[in-house]
Amino acid sequence: VIGEKLFPTYYYDRFYFKGQSLERHTDRHACEISVSLHISSNVDYEWPLFFEVDGKEIPTTLNPGEAILYKGITVPHWRPKLIGKSNTYFHQIFFHWVRANGNFVEHAFDLCSPLNS
Repeated sequence: VIGEKLFPTYYYDRFYFKGQSLERHTDRHACEISVSLHISSNVDYEWPLFFEVDGKEIPTTLNPGEAILYKGITVPHWRPKLIGKSNTYFHQIFFHWVRANGNFVEHAFDLCSPLNS
């Protein structure tokens, strides 16, 4: 899909629970190319992952099993606060890569947790 060779860096498995959000941000260099995969949830409304592209906020809603590919270090992204009952959850996995011939290849096979960077 990208049209060039990529090297994996790391993946991050995340559960969101009622009241949690994802602050607006861009990713560290190890996340040059990212995929967000929706695993499962019991949310009873569309809870979007927002992207800012050309100054526009674009909400993207994924069903379980669906994923979105984006440039994590250049495209700001975020999620609003998750609302619902006390047992509400949203499970997703982030996968990250760098371009083999890109500026961040030194992060290939990076096993560093984003929480420790």
